[in-house]
Amino acid sequence: MRRDVAIRRFRVQRFTPHLFAPNYSGRGCGVNAVSLLTGVHPYKIDEQSDYTPEWILPKLRRHGVSALKVESSDAATFGIFSQSIHGNHVILASQRVKVDEASWFVIFDNRVYHNFEVSRSDVLDFINFPIIHGPYLLWHKSWGRFE
Repeated sequence: MRRDVAIRRFRVQRFTPHLFAPNYSGRGCGVNAVSLLTGVHPYKIDEQSDYTPEWILPKLRRHGVSALKVESSDAATFGIFSQSIHGNHVILASQRVKVDEASWFVIFDNRVYHNFEVSRSDVLDFINFPIIHGPYLLWHKSWGRFE
């Protein structure tokens, strides 16, 4: 399948994040991202000291969440000044938040989900907090396909 077709197939009709109480935020960003995306209670997900893509992606796949890594060449897939990634894509990315620390974020429709807190996305987020792992486009059958 061509990359542009694959990227289009990851657009969703709706995104239903599972928001647990913010007091679970201490479980770790990787645990909370998996919980937010799958609905599994944060205490039922094993904690790690380092949440790598090799840890998080298999957990998501086990719950039916597909992931497609966005490559830098995908940005030009649709032509000059034509966006390939839209607000109706669910995006998972690990971004640097300190010199020696990164954290997992879920982005959808200009909203950022981090440790069960929701805020508006800002284009400067990706400059101030550069992406370390990903970004990944996510899709689950319960979210539907945007056609």
